Amino acid sequence: MKTTTIVIKDIAVNDLTANPFLVKYGIHKLSDFEVKQLKRYNLPPGQVIATADNSVLYNWEAIEHAKKVGMKKIAVAVIEGLDEDDVIQIVSVKNMRKKLSRYQLAELIIELRAYLDENPSGKAWKDEIPGNNVIEKVAFLLGYSYGMTASIQKIYKYNPGLLKKIDEGEMTFTQADELSSPP
Repeated sequence: MKTTTIVIKDIAVNDLTANPFLVKYGIHKLSDFEVKQLKRYNLPPGQVIATADNSVLYNWEAIEHAKKVGMKKIAVAVIEGLDEDDVIQIVSVKNMRKKLSRYQLAELIIELRAYLDENPSGKAWKDEIPGNNVIEKVAFLLGYSYGMTASIQKIYKYNPGLLKKIDEGEMTFTQADELSSPP
């Protein structure tokens, strides 16, 4: 097992960047109300986790909050010794409960499935995740049932436009699932 260390460092807010995988699947926008309330009570942003090259893997919202309230530096838990290959694991676990659109969720299911099936680090990690097959394991990571995860994947495969219709409120999930049967 690879050895990593975590060091808490004060890093200039402007030196931090959001990791591309986090941008795609893990950022929740703080509302102006939330920022005002945090500022009102002088509450600091939550813990930020980043790689040694200042690529934020968790809690980009705190960076945005820090920028909005004029903070110049922020305490960051920097994971040293982390391979770029392991980024997907950190981002997935730390952002498991964030809600995505159905379309984004489908893309994440496909990406996680490929990672667990094709990437050497993903294959090793797959053995640690509860579930009997890769879809059960992906469902566990995302906090959804096996049936929901499999249905979203099926809709994405056969008619991805239906997921956008669900997201826009033009169709129910059940309707989209029924229309997405294989030809």
